[in-house]
Amino acid sequence: MARPSLTIGRSLGTNATIGATSVALATTMVPVFLVGALSTVIGDDLGFDEAVTGAIVTGFYLAAAVVAMPLGALTERIGAGRAMRSGVLLSAAGCLVAATLVTTGWQLAALMIVLGATLPLVDTGAARAFTTSVPVGRRGMAFGIKEASVPLASMLAGLSVPLLATTVGWRVAFLGGVVVGPLAVVALRLAVPADRTRLPATTGSQDRDDPPAPTRPRGRVSLRRSVRLLAASFALAGAGGAAVVTFLVPAAVDSGMSGASAGLTLAVASAGGIVARLVAGVVADRRPTTLGPLLVTAMLAGAAGTAGLALRPTGAALVAVALVALTAGWGWTGLGFTALTQFVPHAPATAAGAGILGLALGGTIGPTLFGQLAARGSYPLGWSVLAAVFFAGAVCAYAGLRIDRFMAVD
Repeated sequence: MARPSLTIGRSLGTNATIGATSVALATTMVPVFLVGALSTVIGDDLGFDEAVTGAIVTGFYLAAAVVAMPLGALTERIGAGRAMRSGVLLSAAGCLVAATLVTTGWQLAALMIVLGATLPLVDTGAARAFTTSVPVGRRGMAFGIKEASVPLASMLAGLSVPLLATTVGWRVAFLGGVVVGPLAVVALRLAVPADRTRLPATTGSQDRDDPPAPTRPRGRVSLRRSVRLLAASFALAGAGGAAVVTFLVPAAVDSGMSGASAGLTLAVASAGGIVARLVAGVVADRRPTTLGPLLVTAMLAGAAGTAGLALRPTGAALVAVALVALTAGWGWTGLGFTALTQFVPHAPATAAGAGILGLALGGTIGPTLFGQLAARGSYPLGWSVLAAVFFAGAVCAYAGLRIDRFMAVD
């Protein structure tokens, strides 16, 4: 049994790891959110339109999708701390380039491709760090906090519009990433322990809350059907969630809501997504057997909320449906990463890479699909198709969770 002082020390160390990792992920996501939030100002300055903005954001997520699996394998070899520090430093350097050297939209697009490729370093590093350093009974909360940092970063990017873009210019907003990046690196250096490459010996003095350290896989890690099914669920549900975030405001305006009210609805629903990720993680920690049912239920609720949007609700009903669609539609990601790393404890970064690949593909395809459907048909048609996509994601998650343990090392 651990001494009280040792338990307190471990708790503080765990909190520091979770906090530093969450800040690192938010720092890496801020550049693409700044491009979206400041697109009008940046476009006017650099001379590009909404089509180029879409290409810039798409390039970021496509780059993350392409390199997610290879960088997950790299993280297994170099360790969580080194991977996350590298990703944050590259992101900070990219922010510096954006703030000082970028003069055209296509230069910004090329830069975002590079920055998108840094995201999996941080995200897979977080998965390995949590599996290495966070007790099993706190990993749901850890992943919930980490995933909540993403919509929080989006909200901060939105605040940059009135605070910076309209006063001192959009480039100053990117300088914020330059300042925060090195601070995040220092925090990671202090808070994320060095990887242990062997499982701790089982002795009578070992605390049962000690997380089993993942070994570094030898040879090629092969993903079996279960991981692929979960990655597919990430892609399908991620497509639905990304489309809701992207098109909720114009759809609400199309239904008769004012622009200001639609924006407020999006902000409130996004805050609900943050709360949902945290609450779901805590519940999964307290009742581990609920992890799978919670994940599937959240995706089904996202499907139900998206289907509700297809009915063209107005007023308070629209706000309520939007809350369900976004709170559930983005509330499952922490649960998903927790499941992947629990099922693949010896290669958590590789497992997380599969999830990141799915999310990145969903974030690319979902808004594009919805946009085409809305342009050629109507918003209700787009929401109806996305509800079916969300439901398919829940089915894939259920199927993946039903299969036995699913990672093999060749």
